[in-house]
Amino acid sequence: VDTRGMERLEVVGMAFTHSSSDFPQLLGDASRRALLQGYQEVEETFDQYTRAVNVSDFKPTNLVGLGAFSDLDIVPEGGEYKQGTFSEQSQAMKIVTYGKLFTITRQAIINDDLGVFGDVPRKMGQAARRTLAKAVFDLINSNPVLADGKRLFHADHNNLLPAALISTASVSAMQAAMRLQKDSDGNLIQVPMRGLLTPVALSGLAKTVRTAQYAVGAGVGSNDPNIVRETFEVWDDGRLDAKDAKAWCGISNPAYVDGIVVGYLDGNQTPYLEQHQGFTVDGVAWKVRLDAAPAIADYRGIYKNPGNPA
Repeated sequence: VDTRGMERLEVVGMAFTHSSSDFPQLLGDASRRALLQGYQEVEETFDQYTRAVNVSDFKPTNLVGLGAFSDLDIVPEGGEYKQGTFSEQSQAMKIVTYGKLFTITRQAIINDDLGVFGDVPRKMGQAARRTLAKAVFDLINSNPVLADGKRLFHADHNNLLPAALISTASVSAMQAAMRLQKDSDGNLIQVPMRGLLTPVALSGLAKTVRTAQYAVGAGVGSNDPNIVRETFEVWDDGRLDAKDAKAWCGISNPAYVDGIVVGYLDGNQTPYLEQHQGFTVDGVAWKVRLDAAPAIADYRGIYKNPGNPA
């Protein structure tokens, strides 16, 4: 349908009275493009330190985190190979549906000069991504009980460090704790730390420690080298400030250890939009939904320092 040269009221009229499905289809396609644009343009960072997993249905799913494969043995001449094993850390995850409706009348569309067709779906896309990010941080902040009956951050997991402000020494200690981590069979798995996840209040300090030439922190000499310089990334999020502005976390590379995972129904990592036109009342309704859920796959992938004890 070619709308060039039409008056605004004619375009709106076609949107609600056109006998062909062409025009509503065009509006629907444009709305879906705007939805995806909004979803992609929100500056959320969770997908940089989580791993996406495919979930086939809404039933509770056990996430089996595979630890290190058992060390290889020396096989003597003519000897038999022994069966290797993976250590397992199983956690539960259940996909949920996030969604919402929004309806706007024909009169409101006319008054808004048609801008609503792009703006509402775009903002719905933004809301979908924010909602999923919030779910990730709600999970972290809740310090959930895992399958072993212990909280995510627990001394027995060796992922809860002595309280300290972010410094060269405390970051180095966190890196060491991760490198010295073992799986449930006692195998040293040497988890590499990819970065720090901090409250916004600590972001500047974390970035200073990452880039400073000389060591940062109490009791260091003016010429002591910064041994952790440029060895980690920094992500910050205000949702951590809302819970505890002093605590900070270390995150492993999700390709190496599945710490936090985000499950998506059938692997669909973007929200779905439906558009419906009213019959008894002139208007358009949008429904957006996203089937997803975050979960802890392995506590060895995320570490916590409670922060400055002062």
